[in-house]
Amino acid sequence: MTGPRIALLLSGVPSDLTASVSAVQLAGRTESRLYVLQGRKVEGEGLDGFSFVTEFATLEGVKTNCHLLVDGTVAELADFLLAHSVTWLVVGVWPEESRSERAEWLDQLRERLRQAPGRFCPELQIIVAPPLAESDLERIISQARRLSQLAAGKNQEKGQNR
Repeated sequence: MTGPRIALLLSGVPSDLTASVSAVQLAGRTESRLYVLQGRKVEGEGLDGFSFVTEFATLEGVKTNCHLLVDGTVAELADFLLAHSVTWLVVGVWPEESRSERAEWLDQLRERLRQAPGRFCPELQIIVAPPLAESDLERIISQARRLSQLAAGKNQEKGQNR
């Protein structure tokens, strides 16, 4: 894999959906594997938060690796990003009342990564996915499904023509 290493951080905010679409499409354009990270939530929810991302990624032909973070701290996320040489992190837009807190948290993450010995890429690129209207999300998902169906049909035709 020669492209950037991309991670998506699911945070339980409404914009996780648009961040997921953005991250999958970005990974598809750069031919990168997508690491999907989610903090541990209420017991019993487990990997449910990964469902949309993995299904949409499959439609788009993107390979994903899902990881459940134990405590969601800056240190834990930084350790994961370092261990997997992640260069781009995709996040959703946070509600207005949480943005300054979130910006401070992301600054702490950048600083921790800058201080890591031997980091091959000195600056983590954080991509804040823009919010999308519901109609735009539906259109994108519909197009992905249609393209997947067309590709499956072509693959079936090739198999029958042999």
